[in-house]
Amino acid sequence: MAGKGSDRHVFVTYIRTTPAKLWRAITTGAVTKKWYFRCGLHGKPKKGSELRYILPDGNTAIVGKVLEAKPRTKLVHLFKFVGWNANEPASRVTYEIAQDGPAVRLTVIHDRLAKSPKTAADVTGGWPVILSSLKSLLETGKALF
Repeated sequence: MAGKGSDRHVFVTYIRTTPAKLWRAITTGAVTKKWYFRCGLHGKPKKGSELRYILPDGNTAIVGKVLEAKPRTKLVHLFKFVGWNANEPASRVTYEIAQDGPAVRLTVIHDRLAKSPKTAADVTGGWPVILSSLKSLLETGKALF
């Protein structure tokens, strides 16, 4: 992970799962609700598609657009908070999925944060919790929250 004030944050975790199950967990709204701070993903993992992460109360938390989608391997999308930090420009999130022995290595790169210091601060603390919850869900069937 990069230091405070960095334009780029990198998070790596190893999950005992398959690339297909991890891809489904990242791209399916009914599953993201279980591990992504209860936000359901709306939109398709297809280049050019609009994405929205919807809170349980129906409000939109994050909007974005898919820049690249390679099933079970890579997803890249723009990321912009709605409501808080909304005046900051969109940043970018990249999920890289690779089989690594009995586990799958998930690398999340959140970059283009130079002009979004509040977003950078929020995601620095948010991603470790989110990814821990994803790992827990896939390995035990129960997310952290």
